[in-house]
Amino acid sequence: MLSSFNALVQRYNPPAHASRAEIINSVHPIHRLLSSLRTSLSFIQTVNPAYRQHNENASMKRPNNQSLLLPWNQRHRSPQTRTGFTLVELLVVISIIFILIALMLPAVQAARESARMAQCKNHLKQMGLAFQMHHEAHEVYPTGGWSARWVGDADRGSGKKQPGGWVYNILPYIEQEDVWALPSDGDPYAITSKQRLGAKIMIETAIPIMNCPTRRPSQTFPGDGGYQDSLAGRGGSLWAVNSDDPARGARSDYAACYGTNLQGVGDGATRSLKDADSGNPTPPWAVPEVDESPFYNGLCFQRSRVRNGQVRDGTSLTYAIGEKYLNPDHYKTGLDPGDNENMYSGDDIDNYRSTALTFRPMQDRKGFYTDQSFGSAHPAGWNAVFADGSVRTMAYHLDPAIHYGLGHRSDGTPTNTRILPSVD
Repeated sequence: MLSSFNALVQRYNPPAHASRAEIINSVHPIHRLLSSLRTSLSFIQTVNPAYRQHNENASMKRPNNQSLLLPWNQRHRSPQTRTGFTLVELLVVISIIFILIALMLPAVQAARESARMAQCKNHLKQMGLAFQMHHEAHEVYPTGGWSARWVGDADRGSGKKQPGGWVYNILPYIEQEDVWALPSDGDPYAITSKQRLGAKIMIETAIPIMNCPTRRPSQTFPGDGGYQDSLAGRGGSLWAVNSDDPARGARSDYAACYGTNLQGVGDGATRSLKDADSGNPTPPWAVPEVDESPFYNGLCFQRSRVRNGQVRDGTSLTYAIGEKYLNPDHYKTGLDPGDNENMYSGDDIDNYRSTALTFRPMQDRKGFYTDQSFGSAHPAGWNAVFADGSVRTMAYHLDPAIHYGLGHRSDGTPTNTRILPSVD
């Protein structure tokens, strides 16, 4: 039986020069026959011990104990054949791994950006709550201070006599009372050496929630070093009248909305406390003494004292604070004109932005300057907290007319929040 079987196998073995199709056609019939014979022999071995012993003796004489029932291409394999990866197979596997990594990286980056976006919104939520708490304590929203050449003074209250801006005024409501108290010297009518030193330390103190994690870490940054004040005889962008000159300054990635005006205050303010407290300072205040201004119509501007009752468009339809646009080339250099002062100063375009039709929100763009627009480093949109404390991610393509109206606290333009082009 075995001899007949071997003859049958030899007859179906394809010649060495056979094509792939001929090999397949020749192997398929014998493969079916071998499967049938394998089943039969297994049964015979089970019921006939003598045959099983004969088969074991025959197997010992065959090289590598090869079974006759193996397919022809395995029975004739060289005993020296090694198993393992060839160089081509290894390169293919490595290529597949790199392809999979390349496919996964965007998903990982998107997940990380989503986490940073959530953290940024949480920062704004805390600031919005601080605005609410300030209003509850003082019956007005935080004042905008005086100008870039003044920082906060803990002895001068929270109204028009307070030279510090909105960042300084919310410090007690974001668990930063110690930083808020640094410039205090107990005398609201004099600038002492104690106050100057405390103010310098404050300017050099960074606060984590004031920086967007997508844009830059919370740290101090250098000034531009180019500004020279002829009245005070001092230079650089970080100096303040009531502070010693700091080596570096903390900056914010967020700005309060001062309304629809085209021009911020900047350096336009007096250089002495006595002159500031007089009725006719030099230079004069940029914003009139009256609380209602046709241009500074947002929540926070020079010497502002805005009450909830003055937000006639509704607190859910009025910007309080938003992310500000910056040129990515100068995130850390201090050379962006909209980011060269410190964050504790008064009214200046570094810490206040406009919703004028000219200044549209946009994503940070290398090489492009606009120092009064809102914007951010996020690809999806920019975050803003409204006067009611709600936080939304706004689209960059927000209609300019809607953006204008959201910055104006009482323009009377009806805006349906359900159709705002936000990305939430």
